[in-house]
Amino acid sequence: MCHTIRLSALWVCAAIGIITLSGCQRHVEAPPMTVAAAPPAPPTPPPEPPPPPSADDVLHTELSQLQALPGSEGWTLSLYSGKFTGLKASFDSGDAARLAKVIELMKNSPNLRLQIEAYPGNRGSKSRRKELAQIHANSVLRDLVDHGADEARIQAFAAASAANPEKVQILFSDAEGEFRQAAASR
Repeated sequence: MCHTIRLSALWVCAAIGIITLSGCQRHVEAPPMTVAAAPPAPPTPPPEPPPPPSADDVLHTELSQLQALPGSEGWTLSLYSGKFTGLKASFDSGDAARLAKVIELMKNSPNLRLQIEAYPGNRGSKSRRKELAQIHANSVLRDLVDHGADEARIQAFAAASAANPEKVQILFSDAEGEFRQAAASR
């Protein structure tokens, strides 16, 4: 009976993982389990590129390079070196280069429009100053057109007030051809 009990005990011990031999207990361990590693996370997508600059942003950058200044009526380029003889205008090399870039801007921006405003000096009667200012504005317009600008997109005005020194200002529309309210009411 002793052998029966011992065999039964051996059987039970074997069933639960313990084997009894010669009265000693020995533990049999199961082989270590391997756990599969989690798959690596997918790579992070690159950040979205910034949106391209708007047509107005590009125009404002180019106007800044021309030394035009933003104002309440829009971007304005002031030219002080104009010499007017009859219906002809001439400018020093710096202003002439800026006028050439204005023409290039007009060619590259099909909706861009300009308003040229000439400010007379303080000499002469008010009516004579206004007449001269209109002649000066028209001279600048003619010079731009003679060098390739689209005349249909340019307006020339005589300023109502005198300036010292005389100057010509070019007011630029936005990239869509719209002027700010104050300039549009001229």
